[in-house]
Amino acid sequence: MKIVESEHYWRILFSACFAIFAWRLDTYTVTISLPTISRHFGVGTNTVALVVICYSLLVSSSLLVVGKIEDIWGIKRVLVWGFLIFALGGVGASLSPSITFLILARSLQGVAGAILISSVYAIVCELLPEGRRGRAFGLVSASAGLGVAVGAPLGGMISGLISWRGVFLLDVCLGLVGATVVLKTIPSMEKKERDICSNFDISGAVLSFLAVFLMLFGLNRASQLGWGSPVILGSLLASVIFGVLFVFKEKRSVAPLVDLRLFGDKRPYCAFLVGALMFAAMSGNAILMPFYLEMIQGMTPQLAGSIFLVYSLTRVVTSPFAGRMADSVPPRLLVTAALLMGMGACFFFGFMLEVPGNRYFIVFLFLLGLSVGLFLPSNNHVIMRHAPENKQGAFSSIYNMFNNLGWAIGACLSESVFSHYISYGMHGVAHRGVSPKLLIEGFHYTYILVGALLFVALIPSAILLRLSWNWTKAPLR
Repeated sequence: MKIVESEHYWRILFSACFAIFAWRLDTYTVTISLPTISRHFGVGTNTVALVVICYSLLVSSSLLVVGKIEDIWGIKRVLVWGFLIFALGGVGASLSPSITFLILARSLQGVAGAILISSVYAIVCELLPEGRRGRAFGLVSASAGLGVAVGAPLGGMISGLISWRGVFLLDVCLGLVGATVVLKTIPSMEKKERDICSNFDISGAVLSFLAVFLMLFGLNRASQLGWGSPVILGSLLASVIFGVLFVFKEKRSVAPLVDLRLFGDKRPYCAFLVGALMFAAMSGNAILMPFYLEMIQGMTPQLAGSIFLVYSLTRVVTSPFAGRMADSVPPRLLVTAALLMGMGACFFFGFMLEVPGNRYFIVFLFLLGLSVGLFLPSNNHVIMRHAPENKQGAFSSIYNMFNNLGWAIGACLSESVFSHYISYGMHGVAHRGVSPKLLIEGFHYTYILVGALLFVALIPSAILLRLSWNWTKAPLR
């Protein structure tokens, strides 16, 4: 079903933009509040980072399941439930008596987050005409950037002036408003498959969840338990085993959770990998930058959140132009340019950390915002125009699973590298017990890692450039 009427187009696009806005607003209000939460519960960043990592872990683990449910039940029905679960998780997080309870509440919100981000791309592909998708993806990316622009300073103000608990009460409001918006703007569409029990690959869902969950668990806890720990080795080995079993199960399933024929073309697969690496770089910056601004630059949470406006506003302004360009310029060229710009920005910042003043990290945030604003709508356009008819939900979920796996892995790697160079461990950071020189060294190597991730992303991007891209979407055989 394609909506071509102007009024319907903008109403439906608004619902997609609000969903991605709410998701990003939540991500950055919480991220900027991590130092405050760390001090409140008296834990280090290796523990408080679990608030973000477990959220990303549940998002990544749930995406394939969510995409299949969307294809069976329909986008509208699933998205309404997603917003309501998001609000429920916000209630639990705001009332958390301990860091453990907070992490569990954020995990529940991770399931809702999977629904929100999977639905956004499915809405654009399933309900909007192909000739206007580039602009739609540009506006979706701009809305995500607006969520960052509003979320970072708003989260800093709420956590600094009121309480970090207010950040999660905001999620309650977003969830209720979002459910109302979806009910009023998204048309109901009949799906051929209504019986979820007979059409849902339950065993495949369990295997995929366990494979992703155990991999991210092992990567996250390796810095604390050691790579040689039986727990870490066991988790990673079990992840591989469950992943192999999942592939074999899907090949034999009548109604697979993931149609493996979607991976027959290497071009979208390369774009998946590029997106995952970009998100890995973004997460490393998102988690550590608040600590850099407060620990090294001595900023308050309010001011640290406001500084993020340099990054987010640049991204908001760039994304619509990038979306329009993707309709006329080969998007893969824009993707490569964005990766080069982001890599240069990270290496620049990593080597300028010891220089006094704040002009260098402001330049860095500007260049990174420009890079992300150019990258996201272009890469979205590269991938989603290959989504087969009636499988937009599943295809969108695979794409977003790669992105969120990248985000979670990037967070784990960045935290591991940073903690490696802090002799007193992450607990010392939470209590300001580490010297600035040692902290700067940790930030230096972390941002070199982030730049290296973008350098690696240039490899699959170069493969895309060499391939002769057929922009006509071919049906699956």
